[in-house]
Amino acid sequence: MIDISQLNEHDKGGNKKPSDLEQQQICTTSWNEILAPQSAIIQNLASAGDKLIFSSDRSGVNEFYSLDVTTREVRQLTSTRYGVCQGTFSPDFEEFYYTAPTLDGNMIYKISSDSLFNKSIDYSQQYKYPIAEKLTEQENKLKEENEWIEPLDEEIEISKPKRFRKALNFFNTHSWAPFYLDVKNIMNLSADHYYDLASLGITGISQNLLSTAYGHYGYSAHKDPYDKSKWRHSGHFKFTYSGLYPVFELSLDVNDRAALQYRTMLTKNNGTSSLGIIGFQTKDPYVKASIKTYIPFNFSSGGWNRGFIPQFSYTFTNDRFDSKYAVFDMVQHSPMFEGGTLKGYSETGKNQYTHEINLSARFYNVASTPNSCVYPQWGIGIELGGNFDLNKNDYFSHMGFAYLYGYIPGFVKKQGFRLSALYQHNFANPNKPLQTGRGIVNLMPRGLSSHTDVLNLLSQTNKHIAKFTIDYGIPIYIGDINIWKSFISIKRLEVNPHFDFMIADKKNNLWSAGVSAIFKLNTLIWIPWPFSLGVTYSYNGGSLFKNKDLGSNLGHHFVGPILNVTF
Repeated sequence: MIDISQLNEHDKGGNKKPSDLEQQQICTTSWNEILAPQSAIIQNLASAGDKLIFSSDRSGVNEFYSLDVTTREVRQLTSTRYGVCQGTFSPDFEEFYYTAPTLDGNMIYKISSDSLFNKSIDYSQQYKYPIAEKLTEQENKLKEENEWIEPLDEEIEISKPKRFRKALNFFNTHSWAPFYLDVKNIMNLSADHYYDLASLGITGISQNLLSTAYGHYGYSAHKDPYDKSKWRHSGHFKFTYSGLYPVFELSLDVNDRAALQYRTMLTKNNGTSSLGIIGFQTKDPYVKASIKTYIPFNFSSGGWNRGFIPQFSYTFTNDRFDSKYAVFDMVQHSPMFEGGTLKGYSETGKNQYTHEINLSARFYNVASTPNSCVYPQWGIGIELGGNFDLNKNDYFSHMGFAYLYGYIPGFVKKQGFRLSALYQHNFANPNKPLQTGRGIVNLMPRGLSSHTDVLNLLSQTNKHIAKFTIDYGIPIYIGDINIWKSFISIKRLEVNPHFDFMIADKKNNLWSAGVSAIFKLNTLIWIPWPFSLGVTYSYNGGSLFKNKDLGSNLGHHFVGPILNVTF
C-alpha cells in the first residue's frame, strides 16, 4: 500500500494543492510502503476523513478496516458472522452503512460510528484455514518419508498457437436431456417466471466456447392438437447468436400438426349466394421456420432488473390459402359439404404459403429475486405487439396483443404472488367481409394450453379475447439432496397454486384451477444449470364445455410435467 498521507493539504483559498512530497512522488514515481503485502484480498478502498477504509478477508470472512496513514495503525471496524459485502460512512462520518448476507438474503444495516467493533489489530496476522493447513502438513510429511526429489527443470515443448475460427465453432454439442423443452430466451431475460410443459422426447444442447452462439435441437412426441387419438412425432431446432447486437434467433419446427389448407367458399342456396372461408387438414406435415432479432437493452441498477427489448421476427409456414373459391350448391344433397354439392372452382386465384411479420416491445422493472423466495417481491413488465400477414391481407386481418405481468409480496415472508393479463385484438377491416382472425398468443388456460385448435376457432370470430392468471409461490426447504454423485441435486421444493381465466367477447369463457409441485435443482444429469422440474395438475371448466363443436374434445382434468431451464 502506498503513502498518501500528504495528499490532503490545501492552500489558503481552500483549493487542493499538492505538497512538496506529493510533487516529488509524482515526478520521481517513488512509492513508500505503509502496509506490507499479505495473502489477503484488499478491495472497496475509499477515504474517510484522514483515514483510509477498505475491506479484507484476512480474518477468514470479508470485514471492513481503517488505516491511519500517519501512524500506520490498522483497526478492524466490523465483526460479523458471515462477513460484509459493501460498506460506506455517512457524509458526516457519524454512521456506517453496510450490507451483510443472512439466511434471508443480503440485508442493509446501519450502525453509529461509536458502536463499531473498532479494534486495533496486527494486519500481518492472517487466518489459517484448517483444512488447507492439514493438507499441506500431510504433503510435507509424505515428501519427507518418501524422499521425493524435486523435478528438474526440463524444456517443455509448446505447440504453436492456432487461429480460433468462430464460424467453425458455432455448434458445440456438450449436453443432452431425455425430454424436449423449448427454452424461451426473452422470458428468461425479462424475469418473466412462467413454467413450460416438457414433452416426451430428447434434446441436444449446444454452446460455443465464447458463449455467444447457443441453442438446442431435438425430437418430441405429443398428441395431435386436432385429433387427440393420434400422436405426432416432431423435430425442432433453435439457434441464438448474441456476439453482436442485435441478437439473432433462428428456429425450425416440423410436424407439430398437419399443414392446413384454407380456401374461400361461395355457397348458393335457393337463389341467394354468400362467401366464406373454410379450412381443413392436409396430409403434409406442418413446417414453421422463423428468424427473430432483438436488442436486450439493460438498465439494471440498485438491485432492480430493468430493461427494454424491441423485437422483430419473420415467420414462414406451409399452411396455404387458395383464393380460388369453391362453389357449393346447397339444394342438392351430398355429404361433401353439409348437404351441398361441389359445382366447381373459380378461374382466378392463387394458392399461397403463409408469410408473417411480428413486431413487439417489452419493458420490465423487477426487483432481484432472493435465493430464499420463489418470485421477486415487487416488479412489473409490459409488452405490446402485432402480427401482420404479408400476402393475404384481404382474408386474414392484422392482430395485436398486450401483455402485463407483475409481482407482489405474499401473505408470509418468502412467499409471493405472480399476476398476469394477456389480451388479443382482431383488427378486422369492416370493408373486407372475408377477413378472419387467428391466434397469435396462447390465451388458453394452462390446463388446456395444447388445444390450439380451439384458440384458432375463437380467434376467427371473436374480436376481443383475454386471459388472466394468478400464481402463489410457496418455497419449502427440504434440505440439500444429492442423488448419485450430483446426477440430480435438489435445492428446495416449491408449491404453486394457480388459477387461469379466459374470456372471449364477454360470452365464452374457459378456466382452470390447480397446483404445481416443482423441485428447484442445482444440477440435472450432471448439467450444472438452474433447472426447475415438477408436475402440475389442473381442473378445467367454463361455458365452452357446453359448446358441441368446441367443447367435445376438452377434458376437465389435466396432469403434466413441468420443466424450465436458464442457459
